[in-house]
Amino acid sequence: MKDYKADASGFAAIRRATGLSQQKFSERLGITKSAVENIELARSPVSSDLAATIGTLTGAVPWTISSAQGPRDFKNEPYSAQSWKQWREYQFDKDQIKKLAVLSQDYLGILLEAGAANSAGEQTSPVFRSVLIDLNRFLFSQVQKHQLEARVNAVIRDQLSKIEEGHTTVEKLKHIFRDSPEWKRYERREWKRMTKARFTCQRVPLFTPFLGFWKSGDGTPAFANQIRSERHIYDLEVAGQRFRVAKDYHGIDLLVSEANIDKILSLPSPKRKRKPKG
Repeated sequence: MKDYKADASGFAAIRRATGLSQQKFSERLGITKSAVENIELARSPVSSDLAATIGTLTGAVPWTISSAQGPRDFKNEPYSAQSWKQWREYQFDKDQIKKLAVLSQDYLGILLEAGAANSAGEQTSPVFRSVLIDLNRFLFSQVQKHQLEARVNAVIRDQLSKIEEGHTTVEKLKHIFRDSPEWKRYERREWKRMTKARFTCQRVPLFTPFLGFWKSGDGTPAFANQIRSERHIYDLEVAGQRFRVAKDYHGIDLLVSEANIDKILSLPSPKRKRKPKG
């Protein structure tokens, strides 16, 4: 990758236009304050990756950051505080967001299909697995970087959750929540096995890594080819008492050694498929 020649005035001009201190600017770029200082003192070049990051953050055209003519903005004007303001104020409309989301899904599908097999139709599982692991790492790094956890969970609840209502008995609820401290806190001695209960259950998928190395409760390792997690939130009414209990479910497709199958399956844990590794 090309490194752009260090240019103290261009890089510093962009930072000053944003109004950010060296410390804040470095945090936004994901680099150290000393790296910012070294660039502004012309001790270090601006890598092409860093230039792209600066462009994404500020709206400065990456290849102009260290140019003799000075940095330009997305309108090809000299970069200024107004450039920073306009870049931050730009909003995607709903139609753009929808189209970009579909395009992203299409590209991701193509990438995964290309990684799964070569042009001769032969499986390339190591490549496919590597792409998926990198995708997991990227997804959760973005959630952390932009502090999106609460918003992600809200979108999941709005778009993917399912609600079920009905009647059951205390006996069946005790079976579902047999290991739940929440249930034990609300349970009453006077409830009989066949005492009627009304429930509303919201099933919410959990935004968790969907494959990777997995460790059982006693430390036994395996590789999870697929992990699907879901939280069931029960609003219950039993004998006039209303309360809420939640329980998480995990569907796991494990790649595990033959020697460890029985050991893992003997542990209390979620539903699993298992594929012995020879």
